[in-house]
Amino acid sequence: MKIQVLAFFMLAMVAISGCDDSNSLDQGVKFKMKATTSGSQINPSGRTSGTSYTFEKAMVGVRKVEFENDDDDDNDDDFEIEFKGRYVVDLIAGTSNPEFGISQIDPGLYNEIEIELGQFLEGGNSVFVALTYQPSSGDPVKVEFSTKTLLEIEIEYSKGFEMKPDVLSNILVLVDLDKLLSSVDLSQAKVDSDGVIRINDSSNTTLAQKIRSNFKDSCKSGRDDDDDDKWDDD
Repeated sequence: MKIQVLAFFMLAMVAISGCDDSNSLDQGVKFKMKATTSGSQINPSGRTSGTSYTFEKAMVGVRKVEFENDDDDDNDDDFEIEFKGRYVVDLIAGTSNPEFGISQIDPGLYNEIEIELGQFLEGGNSVFVALTYQPSSGDPVKVEFSTKTLLEIEIEYSKGFEMKPDVLSNILVLVDLDKLLSSVDLSQAKVDSDGVIRINDSSNTTLAQKIRSNFKDSCKSGRDDDDDDKWDDD
């Protein structure tokens, strides 16, 4: 009899736990970052001709994502949604290791996302982008941008994200890789002896500063409640 009672109790606990997990997946905020381009090619498997830039790798390290509203007080966490950790984000694949997961919310209108980068990539970098650049004449050139700078990116959303209780909201940040290279003249860059243009904190530093300053304008946010990697209001 004791064994039967114990077995029944364990089954009941499993059932309750399963219900709790299901409920937790149906409410809160799910966050995702992914790369996009306005005119170039994204090809993680190799170079494709026909565009000036072909992006092959785009990684960022993220240590914190915070949603804020106009009523936020820096000393009050009651109205904030946060993801904290050591996230390595593959922008081309749209994946994160570990996954951002789901953050619980306080109902309300949130109109800003703040993303803080961390030095979680290989070499202690916070950002790494690899691409192929096709000059107006000559052979294509490999380009690598990296930085160890702990960038803070603030994304304002004029419409605001209306967070409701008992609802799962999917929020998508798109990073336009073309905008990262806005006003960056790669034809003026120093090419290393192996034929690669390296833009980082110690090489082609003027170009590196320009790319870092372009980060804010390259990031936009929106809702993606149907989870198709496109904003719902597009």
